[in-house]
Amino acid sequence: MSMEKTPSDLLDFVALPALSATQLLAGCPEEFLQRLAGQLTEETFQEYEEIVQCNSEGNSMLVVLEGLVELRARSGKQIGCVGPTAHFGEPEALQLLPKRTITATALSPCRIMPISSEVLLDALKDSSTPAALREGFQQLVANRRKQVQEHLPLSSLMRLKCNEEDAGANLLALRAERLPLEPNDGWLPTPDGDPNGPRFSLVLRGRVQLELTGNGQPVEVHVRTGSVLAEGMLAQRGATLRALSADCEVYRLWQYDLLQAAFISNQAPDWFYQLRVLEQDTRRWLQCRLTNARGLLQQRGRHPADDLIRGWAKKKQENLRRAQERQEQFAENYLGPKLPLLPPKKLGTTAFRSWGDLPKPTLKPSKGPGPSPSAFRALRLVHSEPKLR
Repeated sequence: MSMEKTPSDLLDFVALPALSATQLLAGCPEEFLQRLAGQLTEETFQEYEEIVQCNSEGNSMLVVLEGLVELRARSGKQIGCVGPTAHFGEPEALQLLPKRTITATALSPCRIMPISSEVLLDALKDSSTPAALREGFQQLVANRRKQVQEHLPLSSLMRLKCNEEDAGANLLALRAERLPLEPNDGWLPTPDGDPNGPRFSLVLRGRVQLELTGNGQPVEVHVRTGSVLAEGMLAQRGATLRALSADCEVYRLWQYDLLQAAFISNQAPDWFYQLRVLEQDTRRWLQCRLTNARGLLQQRGRHPADDLIRGWAKKKQENLRRAQERQEQFAENYLGPKLPLLPPKKLGTTAFRSWGDLPKPTLKPSKGPGPSPSAFRALRLVHSEPKLR
């Protein structure tokens, strides 16, 4: 193992991005990070060389600059493999733990940048460091200790009464990150391909929702209280998380932190299996909700046949309009069934008017020879008499 000073020309391209990517230092002012990076050194390790050993003295957080590092729990179980920009050992840098809780081994030639608690405290005590930043670190340490005393987040998530001697629950409480959320604050889920590995969000209380953006308005999905969200699945779907109420209590955990707390011994505690059950239930529930939300977004999207469908719909509307116009025109010209012409006024117009004033027709005598009317009358009488046989 050899040690060398971090080159000044790589300060802005290696050290600063690595520091700003850590969970502990993300969001710190750039001046503070530059002051901190100027005091750090770099360590190199060969393949299969042990970086730190479990139960050994340690007071620094290790940031991986190059290479792959295998992590193992106290029981010897492999709990993860991290890459460049990954970090581990945050409680040791905050002086919350005096000894290492994992064993780290280089799987390839590695470059590691340790951040000791002394260097971190010196940078915080500098006169140019904002007072709000110093108070923020003090509050962070106080909150982590409070989490250990109250066994959060396990005691609130699963209503478990953890024993004070439960080392796994205490270790999990030390490494769980509580998000300082205000209404409308959001965070991006971490994909499973992150250098630190998979990550989980634990929603203990408050109103939290998922948002899927696409065509038009985003689709919102309410997250149930007590959910264990696998952030990798959410990141794969392009979802974001947002707090809606002021009482939101959300914790985030790296998977290797969860596993090292669960496998301190060969037999994992009961809370670990209950946590896995909650995670599987939430995964199935979210799978259904995300599938429905994705289908809704696809319906809002543009289809290749949209122009043809809109053209057909427009033509249909035009045909309906023309048909309605023809129907209205026909209705205006239609007079209904033909009625008989009314007689003149002198003839009366209803059955109640008298028809007695009608002029009687006059018979004009025929101008040619022919029988007289009396002859027809006599003939009718003759032929009407019965004949005896």
